Amino acid sequence: MSTDPRLFLDSPFAAATRLALSREDTHYILNVMRRGEGDRVRLFNGRDGEWTARIADAHRKGAVLELVARTRAQASVPDLWLLFAPVKRQKTDLIVEKATELGVREIHPVTTRRTQADRSKPERFHIIAKEAAEQTERLDLPEIAPIERLERVLDGWADAGRVARRPGGTCGAADRAGGRVCTGRTHPFASARFRPRRLAGAAHFACRDSGYRGACPVAGSARRLGLSLTSACSRRCALTLLPVPYTKSNKVHERPLRMSIPQSGGGPIEHHDQLAQYLADGCKPKEDWRIGTEHEKFGFALEDHTPIPYAGEGPSVKKMLEGLIRFGWERVEEDGKLVALKRDSASITLEPGGQFELSGAPLETVHQTCAEVNLHLSEVREVADEIGAGFLGLGFSPKWSLEETPMMPKARYGLMKAYMPKVGTMGHQMMFRSCTVQTNLDFSSEADMVKKFRVSLALQPLATALFANSPFKDGALNGYLSYRGHVWTDTDRNRTGMLPFVFDEGMSFQRYVDWVLDVPMYFVKRGGKYLDATGQSFRDFLDGRLPALPGEKPVISDWEDHIGTMFPEVRLKTFLEMRGADSGPWNTLCALPAFWVGLLYDDTALDAAWDLVKGWSADQRDGMRLAAAVHGMRAGYDGDRSMQDLAKEVLAISRAGLNARARLNNYGENEAHFLDDLDEIAASGVTRADQLIERFKGEWKGSIEPVFTECAY
Repeated sequence: MSTDPRLFLDSPFAAATRLALSREDTHYILNVMRRGEGDRVRLFNGRDGEWTARIADAHRKGAVLELVARTRAQASVPDLWLLFAPVKRQKTDLIVEKATELGVREIHPVTTRRTQADRSKPERFHIIAKEAAEQTERLDLPEIAPIERLERVLDGWADAGRVARRPGGTCGAADRAGGRVCTGRTHPFASARFRPRRLAGAAHFACRDSGYRGACPVAGSARRLGLSLTSACSRRCALTLLPVPYTKSNKVHERPLRMSIPQSGGGPIEHHDQLAQYLADGCKPKEDWRIGTEHEKFGFALEDHTPIPYAGEGPSVKKMLEGLIRFGWERVEEDGKLVALKRDSASITLEPGGQFELSGAPLETVHQTCAEVNLHLSEVREVADEIGAGFLGLGFSPKWSLEETPMMPKARYGLMKAYMPKVGTMGHQMMFRSCTVQTNLDFSSEADMVKKFRVSLALQPLATALFANSPFKDGALNGYLSYRGHVWTDTDRNRTGMLPFVFDEGMSFQRYVDWVLDVPMYFVKRGGKYLDATGQSFRDFLDGRLPALPGEKPVISDWEDHIGTMFPEVRLKTFLEMRGADSGPWNTLCALPAFWVGLLYDDTALDAAWDLVKGWSADQRDGMRLAAAVHGMRAGYDGDRSMQDLAKEVLAISRAGLNARARLNNYGENEAHFLDDLDEIAASGVTRADQLIERFKGEWKGSIEPVFTECAY
């Protein structure tokens, strides 16, 4: 076998064609494989077979290859699909790698009723598959599908042309759609050569048997392959890989090793270090960093500007959710009630007072995030127009009292509602009357997490000031520019605030875990039900002494749920969540991720931001937080300096970071233009809240009603 390096390039091949390599491939060929000008490289593109090429030009920024001749004709792989439920990242990556090596044509991540990890990253899977194909003799890459529910994949199986017919014939050629038609005893599973131990317990294979009326034709093949039949034909069957012991000759024993059904919740927590490891598992290389944006909005009836209830004759939350299903969203129910929607890696959920929240997919650029926002708002607008509803982009409910605000039918909200008055004065205001826009960003290591955590936490008051957009309450001015920001100062001090320990020497994943363990719980979830654990201790839970579940110890999903009930200005999960901004108009929803990406995703910008904030004291940071909610850009932060002065300096750093990223759209613009509106606020010192106050006192003549027109999406 040739020892020449092998690369996949998505370009057409022809003799004498010159192909420029990416920076990553250049580094691999020149620095890792130590090849130079004149050396040979093997290439494949999934279409034109394998070719020999020579390195025609070798320089650090980008090598050039010249195609010489084709050495292998293109060969097809069996029409074999792998359906698997994602597990932990490393194991999921291994599944994709080995499936590629084994010759799987299509890789389909799926969710099942017991799936705990419901996110997949096709971009990362593509990279893994590419590297696996390059290291083998495979001539193509498997197709990587977005994550879908298993039921949906199976329901559409016939559309792919895969039909298993009555035994007795032979397998014919592929149909016009490219799907395999099997007319005989040979089944797509029967001739496959698997090593089930290397994919144990995580993968599902499926077939559709629409013509056969006898015993399932897959069952025999399943037994020979060491697969467990998880559902039977006559119309559908699904197979789950089980670990199978091998002899030295690699022959499968007749009796496969049995596995117990995996425990729900991601497995038991057996050691305290699993808690910190859960957070550390979020570390990923820079090339895998993504941007997640979440934004909330108030729904109201166009006719009378009242909040829309969950259900009813007029416009309602339920009608909105049902109407959005036409765009490919899938239902999520709780106790038989529709409470959320999912589509690929995004979701639409409900806050306690009916606030609609889009939790966007993890995307590579702010351009993509903004496109996602546009698509979402257009879908919402189409359905809302049909049912007589509108949606409002403000940080706090401008008119409705708590009594007028409906509560959504989610059990956890009932538990939180009862508990909130015990720990603060404004918890209900937060739950039912506030809206935010948030950005979720990645880190590469514990040290990177700590630095980003400190910078973003210190600058969160600046975000509150820049995005201040909640000056109204109960139909009148409330005395604040960001009343939402003020509400968080007395919601539940156990789980909110500026977390001074983040700036202490020795900050780590474990230090954050120690803080979370000292925060009282809200609930535990068992069998789809929420059990009241308000005020109880997760430390007791670890010892099997939780009053809500006496004698029972937690699983990983319990820890994930508990972490999700922390509400500091920046929240650490397997990513960092920026929480300091009011919701607002369309440009707000694009500007916030741009602001934080520019600061945190470029090393030079991150260093500059840290140099700016590292000397601030805990008292100074707390004072900035309180002042920003009241005064916005006019708030002081350092002697005679104002938040406006700080905004100009920080925005310049963010813009430089976005310029350095150089992620361009189709018009050749980078992400920095999303900061233009923020630059105007910094230059003028006038926030959106200031503008609304001026209009309320002036042209609106003290009426709150115009806000439902002028601040609606």
